[in-house]
Amino acid sequence: MNRPKIDIDGDELFFYVGLDSSTTGIPMIVWAPDSLAIDPHLRVQVGHWRKSRPNDTCLVSIADNPRRLGGKELSDADFDLVRRFVRLNKEALSAHRAGDISSGQLVQRLKRLTE
Repeated sequence: MNRPKIDIDGDELFFYVGLDSSTTGIPMIVWAPDSLAIDPHLRVQVGHWRKSRPNDTCLVSIADNPRRLGGKELSDADFDLVRRFVRLNKEALSAHRAGDISSGQLVQRLKRLTE
């Protein structure tokens, strides 16, 4: 099995859509890959910054039971929020990753996590 790529460069960011808390309901930026991204996993920003830091991320699987796959470490409380968000939106995130829907359609389909 290939190891996930941890660091990302500026050009690779074109293949991700950045989702902030107004869209996700969680206090971290989530980077969702499209079908051209090298790595099929979500990148979740570690920390509650308003400014994007794409290499300060934890890689998380898009799955029924999301897992931490590498990168920076999320707190257990933050990972629980991410896990709930992925479970709630797995179908839309997977469709975006497969290229079946656009980034605009992804944003429209996402369900915001509420406490």
